[in-house]
Amino acid sequence: IPGSGILIWHINDRIIEQNYAGNTVNSDQFARGVDLEEADGSQDIGQNYGFLSPGSGSEFGVADDAYFAENEIHKTANKTYFVSFSPSSSPASKSSSGANTGIILREFSSIDSVMSFDLSIAANFANFPKKFAGEIPVRFPPVVAPLAGGQEKAIFFTPGNGQLFAWKADGAPLIDNNIQITIPNWDGSAETLRIAVFDTIAGNFTGPPLLGDLDGDGKNEVIIAADQTKILVFSTGKDQNTGFARLISKIDFPVRDYLIWAQQIIVAGSNAIRSVQIDGSLNWEVDLNEVAALCLTQGSNNRVTLVAASRDGEFINLSAAGRVLAQNNVSSFENTASISLISGYFHQQDTPVIVASYPKGLTVFDENLRPDSRFDINFIFDTPIAMQPILVDLDRDGSGEIILTTQNQLIAINDNGNMVNGFPVRITQKFDADYFAHSSPLFLNGENDAFLFFKNGVNDLVTLSSAGKALENFHLNGGGFTVSPYFCLADVNNDGLIEIVDANSDGFLNIRRLDFAHWQETGSWCQTNFDLAGARFNKNQPGTVLPTDNTMISYAYNYPNPTENNRTTFRFFLRQSGDVTIRIYDLAGDKIDALRASGAARENEIVWRLNNVASGVYLARLQVDNGEKTEFKIIKVAVVK
Repeated sequence: IPGSGILIWHINDRIIEQNYAGNTVNSDQFARGVDLEEADGSQDIGQNYGFLSPGSGSEFGVADDAYFAENEIHKTANKTYFVSFSPSSSPASKSSSGANTGIILREFSSIDSVMSFDLSIAANFANFPKKFAGEIPVRFPPVVAPLAGGQEKAIFFTPGNGQLFAWKADGAPLIDNNIQITIPNWDGSAETLRIAVFDTIAGNFTGPPLLGDLDGDGKNEVIIAADQTKILVFSTGKDQNTGFARLISKIDFPVRDYLIWAQQIIVAGSNAIRSVQIDGSLNWEVDLNEVAALCLTQGSNNRVTLVAASRDGEFINLSAAGRVLAQNNVSSFENTASISLISGYFHQQDTPVIVASYPKGLTVFDENLRPDSRFDINFIFDTPIAMQPILVDLDRDGSGEIILTTQNQLIAINDNGNMVNGFPVRITQKFDADYFAHSSPLFLNGENDAFLFFKNGVNDLVTLSSAGKALENFHLNGGGFTVSPYFCLADVNNDGLIEIVDANSDGFLNIRRLDFAHWQETGSWCQTNFDLAGARFNKNQPGTVLPTDNTMISYAYNYPNPTENNRTTFRFFLRQSGDVTIRIYDLAGDKIDALRASGAARENEIVWRLNNVASGVYLARLQVDNGEKTEFKIIKVAVVK
């Protein structure tokens, strides 16, 4: 380009890799592999303007596309008195998917043979990110756990190869053994880095690290599966002979799933569930073929129990002594390789429910493993479920909601089996056909609102309000070429602020600070397994109920609107129970149809089938009568056939 200054290039490795062989790296002007960030705020390079167009002559760049202190065009375009490149400037330092990179460049010097600027990366935690490998598939989430005494914390993580990593909160290795790796660069050079190896094995780690005090000494032990054939138990101290963490025991059992229950290690194998002690000695064993998933729950007698599901569709509920309390066979789960189990509360003072999901659908059980009548046992979604669900009080109405991720939507379902207001939320960067058994959306319970977090199909971290609205400031970029939707939420350094800890297939573990000072651990779901023991059981009952007023109908609308597939659904929230009548009129005032149902003091849905209804605009009068007063709302419905 003409002129001088600092040029900033946006390099998209993903686009370059996909299009390099065909020489089409920059064929899409809206998604280029190599793109100059034009400081004048207008994307002109590569355009084809007409002779009389205001942009004519700028197609090959202009002097003001460079960054320098006196760039007045940049200042005018950005309505500022200084030159900068940041997530809020034009152009912005966001990723191609619109995620916030946190990159801020400012204090540009005047044009000279040597120039300078200040660089900062907002939200990055001190001494992170940490490189642990080159480009590598990631299969498990990181966890943040307290060490002895509960004050100091460490980050544990394995991508699923033969290395387990552990860092202190200040970025130093938990085990100081000076292990190094050499990573080749694109230009043929190589880089040698020190990595924080906690332990290494010849095979692969085949599950996430779990932590718990298994011997009652007040210190957490680390357990992890290796090669699907054994459980390894470590202390967090160094073995001076090996230079790695001290191995306490090796438990040789086939491993499909595992969790810590009190001071027991529960191991689900190919044909049995076993309870063992820290030294591997057997407490009890229960036969079950093709065990696929475990979780803890709590019965009506307030005793914690263990639920297991098999790939044959068999579900069992076990006592702490291994006694079978309930058993059921569910045909829709037969021959299913991927099953997830979680547990939690729909209501205060209720017994927890058990949610079983697989790629094609989900169902809800009570403690006796009877399907909940409010949920169809073949509750099917438009696209397959992509990862484990969670159960939390999303909208803080005193009732729990199931939150799950399909390949292209984030879905929230209330205790009545209906969609929560504001959901589903479409995932623009959708997932491929994989099922990520060790990933889930996460939930943070704040002082004034609640927040959902998930990683999308390009590894960006997306944050939603409890109403399903995207929070642009907390849309953070990820990295790597393969999808790795694994992360956790934690107060890493005990300063009261929450951080996002995520690992990507580019070989980096990131910690980024969120500006959520008034968050509450109670009610939050901060890691995929809910807790460090892998229980997948939200022990917190729904708490705060939204304040009520004198009106009965909080909101009412229909979806989809315009209608699709000869049906539409009226969704409405009642603060008080009552009899519901929906009368539908055409624009001439003639009654077309009427629907009646009992409405509960929660979110409700009523389906209007349109087989005999012509296309047009209709007015629906939704009326609620609780015996003492009557209230109504008008909904405009567009029927399209």
